[in-house]
Amino acid sequence: LHPRTLMPLLGGTTLRLRPFADLAAHGTSIIAGRSVKGAPVRAISGMPDQAMITVSGSGMLGIPGVAARVFGALAHAHVSVSLISQASSEQSICFTIPGSRADEITAYLRHDLREELARHEIEDIAVQSGLTTIAVVGSGMAHMPGIAARVFGAVADASVNVIAIAQGATERNISFVVA
Repeated sequence: LHPRTLMPLLGGTTLRLRPFADLAAHGTSIIAGRSVKGAPVRAISGMPDQAMITVSGSGMLGIPGVAARVFGALAHAHVSVSLISQASSEQSICFTIPGSRADEITAYLRHDLREELARHEIEDIAVQSGLTTIAVVGSGMAHMPGIAARVFGAVADASVNVIAIAQGATERNISFVVA
């Protein structure tokens, strides 16, 4: 579900989902604040045809505003970012965008960040295309140890490499990027 479809829940509305093929079916009710019983993971979705852009450089360490410059440029280019991941070393930040805009956005960033590139604060702006962002979602995931281990164990068992990872602060979403 798109997050905007869940906005009525903030006002106390119950959201009911029913299949198009059987509108009389009971379906699923979503109620804000109700604890979930059963499996902690309630949904898995994939967003294909993504590109990941990585902005990196040892000169980014401790320099305030680099991420702001990157995401400000993306806002000016009117592109929506679906996943963001930054290394704790502050030497790289990556994000995914629709693959159809990868070349355009990479060129736009190179132009917009040309001063940071010239000063070697940013050393590279790289793009990988043909990727998929996978989201594992469930309110039962919050505060439950081992969910990420099980998710990434299953991915490893399938001999799939994880390229980037992001977890929502609410612990209800683990997203990762694969080829």
